Amino acid sequence: MYNDIMKIVITSAHSFEGETGSALIAKTLAEELSKEHKVLYLRLGQKFGIQKRSNNLSYLIIPSLNINNICVPLLTQGIRKKIYKELAIFGPDIIHGENIIFGGLLTLIWASEQGIPYVVTFHWQPQEGMVYTYPHLKANRLLAYLDFMLTKTYISTYLKHVDRVIALNKVITKGLKLISPKTKYTIIDNGIHLERYKALKIRIPKDKIEFIFPGSYIGRKNQEFLVNVFRFLPKNYILNLYGNKISGFLYAQKLEKLVKKYNLKNVNINDYLDENGLLNAYDKAHYFVSASIKEVQSLVVIEGLAAGKPIIALENETTKDVVTDGCCLILPQTVSPELFARNLKLFVEKTNKNYQKTSVSCRNLTDRFDIKSTTIKTVDVYENVILESKNNQVKHGGIFILKTFFALSEIASTLEIIVANLLKVRFKLSQFFAQ
Repeated sequence: MYNDIMKIVITSAHSFEGETGSALIAKTLAEELSKEHKVLYLRLGQKFGIQKRSNNLSYLIIPSLNINNICVPLLTQGIRKKIYKELAIFGPDIIHGENIIFGGLLTLIWASEQGIPYVVTFHWQPQEGMVYTYPHLKANRLLAYLDFMLTKTYISTYLKHVDRVIALNKVITKGLKLISPKTKYTIIDNGIHLERYKALKIRIPKDKIEFIFPGSYIGRKNQEFLVNVFRFLPKNYILNLYGNKISGFLYAQKLEKLVKKYNLKNVNINDYLDENGLLNAYDKAHYFVSASIKEVQSLVVIEGLAAGKPIIALENETTKDVVTDGCCLILPQTVSPELFARNLKLFVEKTNKNYQKTSVSCRNLTDRFDIKSTTIKTVDVYENVILESKNNQVKHGGIFILKTFFALSEIASTLEIIVANLLKVRFKLSQFFAQ
């Protein structure tokens, strides 16, 4: 498939057993690359060590604490030395970070000191820090400004040591130009396996019409809006939400209170599903519905389309970029839940008359995300970057600043452990008193 065999390191800040899309992307890319290249995949797990997965693929496990299904890395000085030792033994030609914190930052520092070319993929808008995860922070101008300035300082310093950014779409490139105008980038979509989703049978809606949205229970996903939408829909319109009810305990609890308040028998707040469970849920559903405020390139939207589910959603980065066909309904974020419900009902009534054809049109929108084609494009980037790096071995200064940020990230991970434990206690107490 490719000309030369390379040694490639892929990093992820997550454990792929969780619900984080970027972890699935990193794992899938590592597996596909290993068909022709030597790959070392850094991921979170329980104990430090090397796991040999195949002749060409090994996992370098970074120890972490799993608290409420959230993996928090334990990057002590001893662990960092062990990671650096394994990287030196592997001797990569290039490193590809699928994140810019923890393992992504650690490997960037090492790569800069060793003169190894580095590529990074952003799975969120680079000019946005906490505002991306918590969009409502924008309402506080001071907090939003401080968030932007801190993010800009970190990202601009980080990118001085990056040889190329793989941008998922023009939304990312716009942010890059704002933060670091001189940074080189190439646009390549996320690559995933969609065969099992495309193989699902297209089920024509009959009496009950089922809607699905899988996603973390957080404000950015905006499930509260969807719950309010279904207040204005017929009882045979069923909404099934799926997400981690432990890590998203506070938001999930808020949704459950809303369901109880309005006595909504057609709304189900479900727990997180693995891929097999998610496939079964898609198999039963007829439509994919979303009110997410921010999604750079949402995997669940892509999976929903591949499963043949027409999309009914609020406009965001993903729906503007991916949903380009008339087989879906995209509404502005300013729309009210009642107006959203009215438009949804009209769309469903119209689409049900020609559901089979519409589902096929949805599936056709996902061809660009085929893992084989996106991997070929990614390898082309690697080869070009390695060649350019040989001709230009100069790395910019700023390693001390990056190391300072790494120290701060360690403090942040400690605080995250404390908060996660407090949420765990609160969750168990709520279950106890609910009995």
